[in-house]
Amino acid sequence: MRTLLFIGVLLMASCSESQEKEDQAGYQIVTTMEFEEMLSESDIQIVDVRKAVEFSQGTIKGAINIDVLSSDFRAKIEELDKSKKTLIFCKSGGRSGRAGAMMEKMGFETIVDLSGGYAGWPRK
Repeated sequence: MRTLLFIGVLLMASCSESQEKEDQAGYQIVTTMEFEEMLSESDIQIVDVRKAVEFSQGTIKGAINIDVLSSDFRAKIEELDKSKKTLIFCKSGGRSGRAGAMMEKMGFETIVDLSGGYAGWPRK
């Protein structure tokens, strides 16, 4: 009986761990604090999906600019590593939501969208 209980506990723990990893993959929207914490990770790419003029007025350190509304968005986004965690943002969340949905369909494994966008970024 104890052996069965132990096996059950082990199975539940491993299922929980798998679920945690699955929850971290795909498209997710996170708070400013969570986004900021992820910036310290080593294997990430950061994409500002706003227009070039907006990007030139300020962005998050390390971000590259790929305008989601440009005709070459798809081609430029395809150049990124789809297996890396990709942090995205726009001004307030609308365009990055659009970009995230496109990127998910294109096969990006982990897309993290900044809730509220750059407008709510505290370190401008």
